[in-house]
Amino acid sequence: MARPILRLNMAQVSIPAVATVQELIAIADGAPKPQKKKAPRKPPPDTGPRPPWGIDFFGTVQWSGVRPAVLCGAVKPLALGISPLLLERVTEGQHVNLRRCIRHYTSSLPYLDALTAEGAMRHDVEGNPVEPVSDEHRAFGREQAKATPEWIKARRPTN
Repeated sequence: MARPILRLNMAQVSIPAVATVQELIAIADGAPKPQKKKAPRKPPPDTGPRPPWGIDFFGTVQWSGVRPAVLCGAVKPLALGISPLLLERVTEGQHVNLRRCIRHYTSSLPYLDALTAEGAMRHDVEGNPVEPVSDEHRAFGREQAKATPEWIKARRPTN
């Protein structure tokens, strides 16, 4: 017995632009459309050696004046409560971008390495050391570094 010609109410059913006969039959029978399986996330290909911590985390931020010294040069632990002081130095409309950059900076492996180093000091906006990193914050930095996926750790530059 031949299957009857498909009769669909086009207002009720959306048909993909490119559909196989099996998909059309499934739509007509009311079956849910099969979902494509997502491939597991793969690490990016190795692009060769990178300069030590050569990432400019704040390259997209538009500063109203000179870039704060603490954000130039080597990665340093930031002083507690430094965000409002940095927010004063960006142009109008850059606050969200700066907060995103600070979050990216403080969760990066170079920052966690600087935070967990023995004798590490926190730095103010001008780059001057103001206080030592507490043992509690140092322990938190170690936990965060351990939680970093192995393929990211493997891309760390060797000093």
